[in-house]
Amino acid sequence: MNNLINFLSNFQDLGESEIQEFASLTSLVRYKKNEIIIKSGEIVSKIGFVESGILRSFFIKDGSEITQDFFTEKDILALMRSFLHQQPSVMSYQALQESTIYYISYESLQMMYTKSEKFLNLGRKILEHLLILYEDRVSRMLTMNPEERFLNLVQTMPTIVNSANQKYIASFLGITPESLSRIKARGFK
Repeated sequence: MNNLINFLSNFQDLGESEIQEFASLTSLVRYKKNEIIIKSGEIVSKIGFVESGILRSFFIKDGSEITQDFFTEKDILALMRSFLHQQPSVMSYQALQESTIYYISYESLQMMYTKSEKFLNLGRKILEHLLILYEDRVSRMLTMNPEERFLNLVQTMPTIVNSANQKYIASFLGITPESLSRIKARGFK
């Protein structure tokens, strides 16, 4: 819970009673390696905070799994369209190793927003943070070549490079596993 409280504190000062109230609305869930935690087509009713582990989001295109993103300790798990509009998700989430996630439900989060200006502000700041991360990801995909994208991944998410399946990494980078092998063989390890 300390990681979650520290994460929230980066965006908004919270008093002890606010922290306790928020903590009382969260639930801790543990997942096994390779467990699918959200399936495409499900409505996402909660938002998560990764306490430990590595996860990925992915979708199926023409029968192939395409990794959209990776999540590690201190990341937010949120399929925003499904969560905010309560619509079926187009993505799935999978734990790539044993993972622990704190969740808060849609209803509890909405209640906190209406109850407290601080929590409304906190939600806005976290959403801004997530939008910036998304913009950075899109920018990298459009402006960097595959070698640059791989080097960026090595620098920003070394645990992914060392632990995730190479097929998942390749699809995340928008290349084939063979291209990833060639990049690594050229010294981009």
